[in-house]
Amino acid sequence: MLEEFSLDGIETALCVVAHPDDVEYGTSAAMAAWIAVPLDLTSPEGITALAATITLTPGTVTADVSQNGNALLVHCLHAPDPDAVAADIKSRYESRLLRIFS
Repeated sequence: MLEEFSLDGIETALCVVAHPDDVEYGTSAAMAAWIAVPLDLTSPEGITALAATITLTPGTVTADVSQNGNALLVHCLHAPDPDAVAADIKSRYESRLLRIFS
């Protein structure tokens, strides 16, 4: 995860320093988005750990948990494809936490 955080940190720094229209990642210009990430986690501790992990990742912050606890609202600094970002969060972080909190 340290390598992932380092790469995310570099990407975030580029977004902050450069004008968004001047920074390109692949074929999409950098763009921020609010993303609802559906959850498979059900334990409050697991959801809290996932929210903290997302917030520790440069360029992302968890802003809210749905009232019934089945989704997180995440702001992502670079999200040209919000569905892909949500899928990435689920595969990189939630899948690991499911093994611990299930």
